[in-house]
Amino acid sequence: MKRRMSMFLHHIRGEHLLPFWCGYALYSILVLALAMLLLTHPGIFPASGAQNMEKWRTTVPEGIRFCQDSARYLRGAEHLLVGEPLEDEQPSYRGYIWVVTVCLRAGIGLTGVIALQVILQLASLLVVMLLANRLVNQHAALLTGLFFVLNAELTAWTCFVSTDTPYTAAVCFATWLLLLPDSQHPWRYAICFVLLFLCATLRPTGWILLPAAALFWSLRLPLKCRWRILLCIATILLFLGCAFGLGNARRGIEEQSPVVKLYAGEVVWCEPLWRVKMPSPPAKQDYITALGYIVRHPVACSWLAIKRAAMMFLKIRPGYSGIHNAFLLVLYLPLFILAVAGAMRYYRHPICQAAIAMIVAHTLVVMLTFNDNDGRFTLYVMPLLGLLAAVFLSNVLPCSTYNVNATRNSEV
Repeated sequence: MKRRMSMFLHHIRGEHLLPFWCGYALYSILVLALAMLLLTHPGIFPASGAQNMEKWRTTVPEGIRFCQDSARYLRGAEHLLVGEPLEDEQPSYRGYIWVVTVCLRAGIGLTGVIALQVILQLASLLVVMLLANRLVNQHAALLTGLFFVLNAELTAWTCFVSTDTPYTAAVCFATWLLLLPDSQHPWRYAICFVLLFLCATLRPTGWILLPAAALFWSLRLPLKCRWRILLCIATILLFLGCAFGLGNARRGIEEQSPVVKLYAGEVVWCEPLWRVKMPSPPAKQDYITALGYIVRHPVACSWLAIKRAAMMFLKIRPGYSGIHNAFLLVLYLPLFILAVAGAMRYYRHPICQAAIAMIVAHTLVVMLTFNDNDGRFTLYVMPLLGLLAAVFLSNVLPCSTYNVNATRNSEV
């Protein structure tokens, strides 16, 4: 154990990693500086005011922000503090509600919640940079960190009492957790699954982490192809059974009302513009009838799913001005193209496969439900998109002339 620790310390202190750690330190300072700027000057990142939050606004600094969902978490924390059970949609967010409750119980309040979110932001930055360094080299890691820091919206959401920053960090951690188990250390599967389960409790979207991990591990097991396929089918059936059989999971799905939004052709939550005109819906709104509706109208349903995915990656919204949407296209379309190029170049590497698995899983959630009207669902995979874009750019920029990882396809 001591020998392994000594080797690890020697590795992280290696001369070739000095630029990596210097870069991470610089990026961390920039993230902290931006967070402090946004907390002291909240008008820089305006957001619509949440209703019925006057009780909390008077007890916290002005820079701590509330979104419309904040009341759900705060009321849930109030229930737990007095020993009452969570109610309505609160159980689907119990992980974040626990975090808020612990901070309130410890006396650090919502200021402690925001401080914890900033720490998680720095941790997720480190994780994606380490993944990029292991996948290609330190140039890719530095580019990954640069993409992360330049996306100021990632840091802006750390100022909100909201699940978005913790869950974005959870997606980064989940990508790392996918890579830890192997056939030589089977006990790691159980530990990683428990950690993924805890990540999944942050918000309803999080439950996609579990089947994504199970499928990823099933496809990588040293088994014959037919056994891996059967294991994947069993995983999907088990997930569907849990999703519609367990109360909290089913409630989380029903809160998104995917069947209603399918028939309405809704692309963005509660947004009538840019909806897809769908064929006449059936009278029933159960899932079996909805599945038959998709089979009968594959073109319309596919176009709806594609449009949802496109708006997720491009972040354009019908409520934005033309100039705003044009700016988003100029910003996010090249990033998406570079990310696809990076995925195609390194698709055989386990790290790239894990990142792709996380991105595809969350894209599937949006394709089956809707986009949020402020683009927060895109933030969950934005660090991974930056990672894939950076590893591609690191091989075409003149400054990247060597690769410290001689074996690209080595396990993490």
